[in-house]
Amino acid sequence: MAKHHDITATEKLLEMIRKGQAVPDEQETITPPEISVETVPDTPPSLQPSSLQMEEPEPSAPPPSSPKTDETDAQEEAPSLQLEINSEEEQQKSSDDIFIEPSVSEAEKKTARDTADTASEASLQSPSPTRLETNSAKPPALSWAEKFRCFTSTIIGVDIQHDSLNIAKVNKKGHTSRLLDYIHIPFGDDVSHEETSISSILQSEQFQKTLSNALAKICNTGRCDIWCSIANEFVQLYNISIPMVADKEIANVVYWSTKKEARFDEEQVILDYTVLGGILVKDIPKLSVLVYLASKKAVDTLTSLFSKQGFTLSGITTPSIAILNQIQEGWINVPDGSVSYLYLGNNKSYIDIYSDGYQLFSRDINTGITSFTDTLLSQAQDSGIAVDEATAKKCIFDAENPTTKALPEYQSLAASGYDPGDFDTPATNRLLRQLQRTFDYCTTHFSAKKVNQILISGLPSTSRQFVTFIKDEMGIECTAVDPFGSGKLLITGPTAPDTKFEKISLVTALGLALSQKKTSQNFLFTSQQKEKSRLAARINKVILSVFIILTVCCGGLYIMQKGLINSKETSLADIKKQIPEGTIYSNTEVALELLRAKSEKLKDIQQKKLALAERYFEIALLSEFTQNLPNHVELIRFMITGDRPTARRDAGPKKPTQPASVKRKIHLEGVIATEEKKMEFVLAELMKRIGSSRLIKTQPDILQKIIKEHNGSKVMHFIIKIQPEPIVPGPKKEVK
Repeated sequence: MAKHHDITATEKLLEMIRKGQAVPDEQETITPPEISVETVPDTPPSLQPSSLQMEEPEPSAPPPSSPKTDETDAQEEAPSLQLEINSEEEQQKSSDDIFIEPSVSEAEKKTARDTADTASEASLQSPSPTRLETNSAKPPALSWAEKFRCFTSTIIGVDIQHDSLNIAKVNKKGHTSRLLDYIHIPFGDDVSHEETSISSILQSEQFQKTLSNALAKICNTGRCDIWCSIANEFVQLYNISIPMVADKEIANVVYWSTKKEARFDEEQVILDYTVLGGILVKDIPKLSVLVYLASKKAVDTLTSLFSKQGFTLSGITTPSIAILNQIQEGWINVPDGSVSYLYLGNNKSYIDIYSDGYQLFSRDINTGITSFTDTLLSQAQDSGIAVDEATAKKCIFDAENPTTKALPEYQSLAASGYDPGDFDTPATNRLLRQLQRTFDYCTTHFSAKKVNQILISGLPSTSRQFVTFIKDEMGIECTAVDPFGSGKLLITGPTAPDTKFEKISLVTALGLALSQKKTSQNFLFTSQQKEKSRLAARINKVILSVFIILTVCCGGLYIMQKGLINSKETSLADIKKQIPEGTIYSNTEVALELLRAKSEKLKDIQQKKLALAERYFEIALLSEFTQNLPNHVELIRFMITGDRPTARRDAGPKKPTQPASVKRKIHLEGVIATEEKKMEFVLAELMKRIGSSRLIKTQPDILQKIIKEHNGSKVMHFIIKIQPEPIVPGPKKEVK
């Protein structure tokens, strides 16, 4: 039920009635609590859009701040009125029973009706927050594609009412929306009657067949986005205020704020919200948020219904959002300031307040069409006149029609002194009181602008007398909702409906057909999912931007390298043109001279390297021996015999030199200090390591090994002869 709860005073009232206590007088005031959450846990356990369910609140826990629902009906005033509780027995009820009806006796109901009017006059006292104009919400801006009018989409709105199926098809291109087609199909007795619930209608095979045929007929041009309305009784609205937090934290704070004030089962309710803007509560800046809690079972039922017909829903939203879409599009003419939308259903009426392009408040009251017909039927019964429900509606809301005045029932009622067209009845008075209290509450609690117009929809809006009566009593401009008469609805193809009833039946469907996935409230794509989608889109844009930058850089580098290659090729072509053809290849002397010069240069480099190697040969050899000595071996003497190589100069000036080949011998003398039986092994290890050196030409020879006494222990004295590898180049070859 699209409603705000404040039933604490009503609970007290009914409890006093049961105990026989006195009812409080008119001066008693009722103060609704202000919802405000200062701190919340870092992360909710689960904030998936389909992961919430309502639980029955404790009697002591006050509901969110809002004016009381219609105390004139005991069903709404009963203390047990809340969303679906968690008992297994009640979970087996149909989707119509998702919101629990109170168990109040008929006597209590009658007493409550008699006393509720007095209690309803109690003033609503709450802190009066000041709306921050600088932070007030603004309608979402169009994307760049929409601004340039290159974005085109076809949207279909489907509204399933108790008595008819209404479908509208709209083409949206940029700022312009055009109505392409519409379908209005009244239900027969095989689908619906007065007591039929929405769930029963959805499960009807005849209805499903009718829906399938209608969608197949209207979805005949390419891809269409289909939006469907969810009945108001399956949605609850809460106005809450939360601390000023970063955008990424709003979903978390809203979740815990709602969880605190309206405990719910996370498996059977979908949570969505709309940030209305900044307000000041007791001089503390906060955010005003409108929270939607929808039955997941009802949403799944609608999704499954369309899937069975071969269609996929793009969105599910409330009728209130459908009206908001038409206000934003300009299909409904509204003045500046706040506007109230009053829809009168069979058993309930719904009051919505719109301000600054957003839905500010919503509630329902138990004064509906049946409240008016009950008065007439009661009068007819007292007068002994037989009148059925349908005739009663016609006599009340179509009293100006000569055909109605010619009815025997109407004439009999008029003869008895009762005027069916007179709206000065208790039902109308209760409706007027609830309207005024709602307006006063929004003005004081939300600092909203004064309501300047009341838009009336439903069957009573077809009665000019009813609209005029509300206007005169409230002192506010009242009009029946008629987008076809606004002059701003562009129609391509069909003509406007002929009857008023058909026009008002299409109001919600027309608004649904103006919905947009990115901006409209949607139980299939909640605000949290939209925020995640926006974050992903921003990340994708960054990645795309980086990719484009890299692509441009690589492209520029390629162009630059291509230019260098072309420049080199041009220079090479110019050089080839300057050299006579066949000069290099035919002149052998020139080619040989170039080769000799290159060869001499390479030889010079080689001789320098050989000279360096010969110069440091002994040092390298000694370093290698000392690094590879086994344990227990100590060198005593390292002796080189033979002359160092001398440089041989060739004839002619500046000729490169080369070392002459010379034979050298190395004597390595040392001792081995270890156990006598291990000395031979150590000596053999030393010989092996010396022989493996790349600087040794042949295997070393042992010239002497003697075991001697030294400092009281035996040591082996050895002398090893080594033939090193000479460092000389190969024979010189002359280039001829």
